[in-house]
Amino acid sequence: MVQFRNATLEDHSWRTGGGASILGSAIAALTIQAAIDFFPAPGTQRTLVSCDDGTLRKDNGLGGSWVTLASGLTVSGQVPFWTAGGVETVGRSRKAFHCDRINAVRVLAADAATMSALASPPADWTGTNQPGWLVVHEGYLWGGGNVNSPHTAYRSLQTNHEDFLTTPYSLAVYPGVGERLSAGLSYKGGLLLWKDPEGVFFVDTSDSTPANWRVYPVGVAGAAGPGCVVGIEDDVIWVSPDGSWHLISATQATGSVRASDLTYRKLGSWAVQQINFERAQYIQIAYYPLKQEVHMACSAIGQTQKNRRLVLDWNRRGDVGERWIWWDAARNEALFIRKKAGRLIPAMGDASGQIWELDQASRNRNGASYTFEWFMADTDFSAIEPAWRGRRLNGRFIQLEYDPRS
Repeated sequence: MVQFRNATLEDHSWRTGGGASILGSAIAALTIQAAIDFFPAPGTQRTLVSCDDGTLRKDNGLGGSWVTLASGLTVSGQVPFWTAGGVETVGRSRKAFHCDRINAVRVLAADAATMSALASPPADWTGTNQPGWLVVHEGYLWGGGNVNSPHTAYRSLQTNHEDFLTTPYSLAVYPGVGERLSAGLSYKGGLLLWKDPEGVFFVDTSDSTPANWRVYPVGVAGAAGPGCVVGIEDDVIWVSPDGSWHLISATQATGSVRASDLTYRKLGSWAVQQINFERAQYIQIAYYPLKQEVHMACSAIGQTQKNRRLVLDWNRRGDVGERWIWWDAARNEALFIRKKAGRLIPAMGDASGQIWELDQASRNRNGASYTFEWFMADTDFSAIEPAWRGRRLNGRFIQLEYDPRS
């Protein structure tokens, strides 16, 4: 096929992709820019969101009873990002951290009703010089990307993720490459760091003495924002500012071998013709482990709203390679993974303050239909029967099956 839209390849079939259902009630007529599924305590679930009116909010676990955790944040120039941390030692609270490059880092402790500023940030994190990414690695909270020192990664105490001052530690990462550190991910005993627009680095933190840590460049293509990277099973995938998708593995990270480009072989220049990569810093990708799919929320060419989703189906990479599916049936402004009935499913926040659960059994959008489309390439079917290669064929019949129940 040369086009496959609003669809799925699950169970060795071509069919309309899973539907979307509303969860709870809308906050207000607001755009949800970023979201995280957060568990302040075992069995207690909350959705935390960043809205375009400068507020941070949480629900009751069912998409309703929204509470404002923080307000008055500067919206212009922000790239909102959430990460979970805390529980550093026995008795300490689970915490959620929010950063956006512009506003001071906000912290939610347990299931509190308000968020406070980070207690002891690095001395460099002042005013609008704030980190754009945060990640927990080997028990520490790391962050960076602040404009006044864009190539520096900062580390908290291992016993307190809010304390960057008692034992200050920072690491300069190839200052001559790229504009700023834009994303981070803990991986295989080291810290992967990306820069915008170029540069991927592996910080080997296996030695007990930080002075012995080394930084290895492991890729050229960078990442524009913190939501552009995700771990998948044993590997890592990220989207670069030019729209290409890349894969890095343990051998690549530790052996400084080249990173792999996943898109050009099958997509060519299609992605840059369809997606607005001037807004690459706002891209969010999420891994759906049940179906081994990587979902990317993005904007169509010439548009600013995130009204497209490109899905990488990773199930048959061994025999047919990567397979790509294009979605235009949803306004997925905030894409994230949510726990539902014991399993992880994709979810989104839209431009109307509403949370949606995706990949639902009912193949509609809250009762509304959407188009399922496929377009096949010309073929002589020689992949099925090599003797047919280059011959004119007389087809006997073609069979289409329709299931009226869905």
